[in-house]
Amino acid sequence: AIFVFYALYFVTVPILLGVTADAAYKNTLIPQLVKLMGKIFEVCGIAVIYAISIFSVYRRGRAGIGLGYLLCGITALVKCLFAQTVYWLVSGGIPAFNNGLIGELIWLVVLPAVLELAQFTVFFMIAAKRLLNYRRGYEIGRDAARSKGAEYPSIDTWVYPFDGAFDFKNPLLFGGLVGGFVITVSKIVLSILEEIDMAINGLVIKNTGDLLLSVGGFVSDFACGILAYTVIVFVIIKAFELNGKNKKESSKENNHEGH
Repeated sequence: AIFVFYALYFVTVPILLGVTADAAYKNTLIPQLVKLMGKIFEVCGIAVIYAISIFSVYRRGRAGIGLGYLLCGITALVKCLFAQTVYWLVSGGIPAFNNGLIGELIWLVVLPAVLELAQFTVFFMIAAKRLLNYRRGYEIGRDAARSKGAEYPSIDTWVYPFDGAFDFKNPLLFGGLVGGFVITVSKIVLSILEEIDMAINGLVIKNTGDLLLSVGGFVSDFACGILAYTVIVFVIIKAFELNGKNKKESSKENNHEGH
């Protein structure tokens, strides 16, 4: 899923460059629509990474933290490198090693990847803390029950199936909420920086159309946060379904071996 979403995001990069440079399209809504599609695909890819990280910590505790950072770090670096390479190729070619390549790699590939990892860290510190607290409380109750020879419910009992789409007392849905919020904030900050950059370069808001495009960009940032939460919840549900399917298959194999 991450590969598919990021591949679709990469496709929008040369298309956006092409329609922006074409006089027939640059003053239409087409560049904005292509940009929006790219934003959607990128957000979906990031949301899948966040969902995998949430489920990993939920299932494995602290042992799942490394997977989240590894997955986010590698995908962020590959995404930024590939997107920038596509931009270079469409814009005239990759710069020479002695003609600014290292500097551009640092500013346009490494720095964005580091910032994305920092964004992930903010999300992960908050989401993982709630998940680890839930696991800790569950383990204390389970061990106390076992010491008395009593049965204790599965760890999934109080968190899945979800009581509602917005039950944020649920540590998994809370993690999804944090992920959606962090993505929303990061997109809004990027939009603000883009508006400032455009103003510095003389591209200030001059008419109603410019204002609507600017407002639309911020609205899409909020929409991306909602989309991210939806994708995170969907992926977690599929993870539970897959986990349940694997348990059933494993149980059937064990019964077959027993016979």
